[in-house]
Amino acid sequence: LRGSPFILLALSLSQASEPKISTGKSKIAGSEPADALRLEIERSGANLTSEEKKEVLEQIDSEWELLEWLRQAKASNTGVQDRNLIKEVITSTSILQNHMKFFKDTTIRRSRVAKVLGFVTPWSEYGYAMAEKFAKKFDILSPTWFELKLRRRDVNGKKRLALELRGDHLVSPEWKTAVESKGCSVIPRLLIDPEGSINKTWGQILRSRKAQEKVTEKLVQVSEPFEGLLLELYGAWELPRKSETVAFIKRVAASFKTRNKKVLLALPPYRKGSKGFTYEHFLKIIDDVDGIVLLTIGYSDSNLGAESPVNWVEQTLHEAVGMKSLESREIAEKVMVVVSFQGTHYRGQQGAELSGRRFISLLENHTCAIHWNPKAMEHVAVYKEKESGDSGGILNMLMYPTLASIQARLRVCRAAGVSVGVWGVGQGLHYFFDLL
Repeated sequence: LRGSPFILLALSLSQASEPKISTGKSKIAGSEPADALRLEIERSGANLTSEEKKEVLEQIDSEWELLEWLRQAKASNTGVQDRNLIKEVITSTSILQNHMKFFKDTTIRRSRVAKVLGFVTPWSEYGYAMAEKFAKKFDILSPTWFELKLRRRDVNGKKRLALELRGDHLVSPEWKTAVESKGCSVIPRLLIDPEGSINKTWGQILRSRKAQEKVTEKLVQVSEPFEGLLLELYGAWELPRKSETVAFIKRVAASFKTRNKKVLLALPPYRKGSKGFTYEHFLKIIDDVDGIVLLTIGYSDSNLGAESPVNWVEQTLHEAVGMKSLESREIAEKVMVVVSFQGTHYRGQQGAELSGRRFISLLENHTCAIHWNPKAMEHVAVYKEKESGDSGGILNMLMYPTLASIQARLRVCRAAGVSVGVWGVGQGLHYFFDLL
């Protein structure tokens, strides 16, 4: 929420009085700061259409609700470990009664892994606020601000490379300063995304020294206000000549190192039958980069199924990194296995992203049975949604992380000696952070 003009004004107006939510026409009709903000907009004389004004006021409602959600959280004298909450047999009641309570000392680390990285997605509700609140649990925070589009353009009958950087408007210097003051590095993720044919667009870059220099120069420019960048090369590991991808990464890493900047590399997880990133490639680049981030999330890819089975996480480590490599502590600590604080809501066969706030809302409004999958080491909450004329109802499955599922993945990381990455810091529940 930091940086939102609506919330900044609302917070400044809220110093004298606590907001009180009423059940009036507006969700925040009884909130003095929010009402004052509405009045300010009405009086401002801003040249807004009725549709634009409606959009602004809806944004105020939404953001004020998020502030209320954050204010409900309570620091506790005991953590989830002491309250015996990390269990395979759990109920909706247990989650609803405890998810807002987190251990009061947020500087204590319990993950017992080398390093912890957290991804902060600007679109995920209260990510900035949660990352700042629990900043001392992390070594690195990686806001997903940037995307570099690669395009092939016709210029005088020849294909020329055009670059378009997106995401500048998302950067929040105020938030960056706040988390850095707590000892946390900010290394944004930058997605390099080829437009059109992946083979042709990447091929034009990887087979041209001039094109590589152009891309590298752009990456260096983006990295200037930060300690470095976390790069994700979309589609680059699907190319037949992966030696060219390796050479490009080495070139970028070398350029960054001369400027004392760090390069972390995000890699796709293991897929059966895939000819992507392998142990062979790992050996060739591990000394050049400052970190390898294994994106062990989205196993079922929005198809009905487990989110991130533990045996798949272990297999990804074996295939991409090789367990022998992890005998070196220096190498092991560079490897970060991603654990997701985000889930998926399946309504029938249709899947949609599921945040913690939405998960709690569904538990509050439906009678859910929660089951443990011992093979995947994940929970699933199930309920049926009645519709008129439908005797059976629509089956809903909530594949959302729990304390036990997160702990199981942390246990894998501890055993292998690797570091951890958290996807969706802003989509997790408060008591999740007791595990980090």
